[in-house]
Amino acid sequence: MYTSDTPALAALEILANAETASALRDRVAIRAIVPDEEIYRMPSEDLPANWDSNPIGPRTRDLGEAWRADAAFLALAVPSAVMPLQQNIIINPEHPSFRRVEIGDPIPIRFDPRLSGWKAG
Repeated sequence: MYTSDTPALAALEILANAETASALRDRVAIRAIVPDEEIYRMPSEDLPANWDSNPIGPRTRDLGEAWRADAAFLALAVPSAVMPLQQNIIINPEHPSFRRVEIGDPIPIRFDPRLSGWKAG
């Protein structure tokens, strides 16, 4: 599960990857609380060169796969390529501690058309 540490960062991530205005419709925000001790916060110096490239490079992908396979932590926090001062948090739903994640109710969100530059439609 690909999440962000704030709703604003999640919105930026969606905007960065949306290709059409329709990709911004029918979105919801869902609060997920992961116990802090279940999150591995990867130090920036452990990230490969060009970790923030688009598309994602093989070394960065391999790093994520190694984390998942290791299964030492439920979640992995890494800097956002869109806003490096904030973090994206990847949650492994197959991890034995996944039941510890508190998941809230969906809250509908609406993207202001001025954010995307596309005309609403």
